[in-house]
Amino acid sequence: MEYIYCKRIPFFSKNLYIPSNATNSYKVREGKRVHKERAQNQSEYLRKKIGVIDKKVDDYLFSSRYNISGKVDEVLFLDNGQAAALDYKYSMFKGKVADSYKLQIVFYSILIEENYDLPVNKGYIVYIRSNNRLEEIELIDEDYSNFFDAYQGLSNIINNNYFPEQTTYSIRCEECSYRKICCI
Repeated sequence: MEYIYCKRIPFFSKNLYIPSNATNSYKVREGKRVHKERAQNQSEYLRKKIGVIDKKVDDYLFSSRYNISGKVDEVLFLDNGQAAALDYKYSMFKGKVADSYKLQIVFYSILIEENYDLPVNKGYIVYIRSNNRLEEIELIDEDYSNFFDAYQGLSNIINNNYFPEQTTYSIRCEECSYRKICCI
């Protein structure tokens, strides 16, 4: 999902094979620490208020249809026969779910639908730095359309060695591991 953050990240990592040192940033390290702690301490916890009857934690899934894979923080199995993705974010809720977070939930929903043969109509984000605020995301056709647009763009970068435009959010460049070679 780095493509959503900045289209040049996958160019450097996938086309030029330059590894990212994003795991060195404080937010990433702290997010991973909190996530690992939560997985160990709450592996049996089910969010019954939203109808969870079972879950899989850190579930690595692959789609042979789209040749994509990812590790879902939690795959939730709901009492209505559906499933949902839940993702923890080491960030604060600022009144609206970020588009990149929504696309990540769509990405996970595609993986879940293919691997578990269950419908996925919504997903959840837990904002750790907002007292573990839980936000529900209802998935609509437009969300899937946005995902497949991004999927096409990413495929173009990787398959055609296309060097994309830089992000319009220059603040993202400050902590980027590619900032010194990006030609900003």
